[in-house]
Amino acid sequence: MKHRSRQTKKIFHFERCEICGEYRECETHHVFGGTARQISDKYGAVASCCRSCHNKIHHRPSEFSWLKAQTQERVMQEQGWSLEEWMDHFYKNYKED
Repeated sequence: MKHRSRQTKKIFHFERCEICGEYRECETHHVFGGTARQISDKYGAVASCCRSCHNKIHHRPSEFSWLKAQTQERVMQEQGWSLEEWMDHFYKNYKED
């Protein structure tokens, strides 16, 4: 079930948060934002997370470096990419951090 928040204009959906594991109203977090946001959309480099976890990711990003590494691994596997091919799209190896 999806609905749009009037305040944020984001689409929320009820499912398991990929961060805390709780079944809650979740939103999409672009794991690689900024200039990589569109690439994140294109290759599914997103995480579904509850509002609380989403706020934690944005306010304490160093605590969630594992999410970038995990997402890189998943996208590389899904796309059949080598590290070099990953770097061609996202420009940084997050598995080293």
